[in-house]
Amino acid sequence: MKKAMPNNGHMFFKTLYDQKRLAGLITQNIDGLHEKSGLPDDIIVNLHGNNLEIVCLFCGTIVPSEEVLDTLNLEKGAPLCKRCGGFLKPNTISFGQNLREEDLVKANNLSLSCDLMIVVGSTLTVHPASSFPTIAKGNGAILAIISLSVTPADEYADFVIRQKMGDVSNQLTGSLS
Repeated sequence: MKKAMPNNGHMFFKTLYDQKRLAGLITQNIDGLHEKSGLPDDIIVNLHGNNLEIVCLFCGTIVPSEEVLDTLNLEKGAPLCKRCGGFLKPNTISFGQNLREEDLVKANNLSLSCDLMIVVGSTLTVHPASSFPTIAKGNGAILAIISLSVTPADEYADFVIRQKMGDVSNQLTGSLS
C-alpha cells in the first residue's frame, strides 16, 4: 500500500484540478491514490472510504495508516487502539456496512451541479454509485465513459471510450492546453 503511486489517470484529474476545471471527484476506490496525486481531500468523495486511515471500531478514533502499519506486528495479535484498546481496521466500508450519508449527499450534489461527468473504469452496475452518471446526465451534463466494460449508461453517454484510462490520459491531458 505504501509503495503504490498515482498513474497517468490520477494525474489527469490533478491537472484538471490545477486548471480549475475539476469541482469534485467521486470514487469507489479505497487505495488513496487520488489523495497521493495531490488532490485536496475536500473535493474527493470516497464512497467506500480509503486505506490511508485506520479507524477504531469501538471509539471511532481515526489515525493515519502509517501510525499503525509502521509498527504492525501480527505475531502480537490484532492491532489495538491506543486510546481505548478497541480493534482497528482500515477506514473503509466493509461488506454489510452502510455508506456514509454525508458522502452520498456530497456525491449527489456534485452530480447535480456538474456540466461534465467522466466515468472511469466502472461497470456502473453497483448502486448507489451507478446512479450518479444518470443524475448528472438528467441534469444536462455531458457524460463521458472510459471503461473496458460495457455499461448500462453507454446508450445515453455522449462519449464512450473502450480503453484503459492510463492509455488515453496523455491524449486527454494534451487536449487541455
